[in-house]
Amino acid sequence: MTRKAVILMAYGTPRTLDDVEAYYTHIRGGRKPSEAELSDLVQRYKAIGGTSPLTEITRKQSSGLNERLLRAGSNTRVYAAMKHSPPFIASVVKQASDDGVDELLAIALAPHYSRTSIGSYIASVREANEG
Repeated sequence: MTRKAVILMAYGTPRTLDDVEAYYTHIRGGRKPSEAELSDLVQRYKAIGGTSPLTEITRKQSSGLNERLLRAGSNTRVYAAMKHSPPFIASVVKQASDDGVDELLAIALAPHYSRTSIGSYIASVREANEG
């Protein structure tokens, strides 16, 4: 029997102000931001309370979809993953594999479509699956 799962993927956000530099560095492909860039982004996060609710919202969506599928009689598990912050897409794909999942539906929760942006989510899943 095929074990199916869904992975909801969002952009990610730093959990705390201390995580902003690592988050920004990840977005920039490993290049650290300048002090001015980092300071600007930290100030922006401070202006909205220190963090964005994106990761928590995605986890709640994942949990809600998982509950809905269970009520419908499906044993399809739902995972949440982030592109630029923990839980990273690669680690969640590995977790799904470790859980015995052999068919994974990947859904990018992006506010727009572009081949480049959505393609990078799909590439992350493929790379994790091949690795």
